[in-house]
Amino acid sequence: MIVEQPIEKQAKYENADLEAAKTIILSVLAEKKIFLDSELTLPKMSQQLAVSPGLASATINQLLGKTFRSLVNEYRIKEVKIRLQDPAYKHLSLLGIAFECGFNSEASFYRIFKAEVGCSPKELSLIHI
Repeated sequence: MIVEQPIEKQAKYENADLEAAKTIILSVLAEKKIFLDSELTLPKMSQQLAVSPGLASATINQLLGKTFRSLVNEYRIKEVKIRLQDPAYKHLSLLGIAFECGFNSEASFYRIFKAEVGCSPKELSLIHI
């Protein structure tokens, strides 16, 4: 009797493709700061990177261990923290800085900030005054 072996699922993307996409994604996020766009979506980012949304999503999920939204929010929080310490942004309120960094809701900004940093943005801004 012949027992059929289950066919292994082939990866949709090669490791080399995922690594190349990772390099592009991280570079564009750091250098072009596309995360500042409050209307940034995976398809919109993919178009700017010239990679398919599927490849971008697979790269973010598999190689970075995050969702698209969590990756973008991580960069936004880093930028908020930088701007809170920069005297050039002293004229802006905390919420003004959050909006400039791509957040479009006060509630989501506070929730995401606290989850990422471990304290509220107001607590952090008081530390840095």
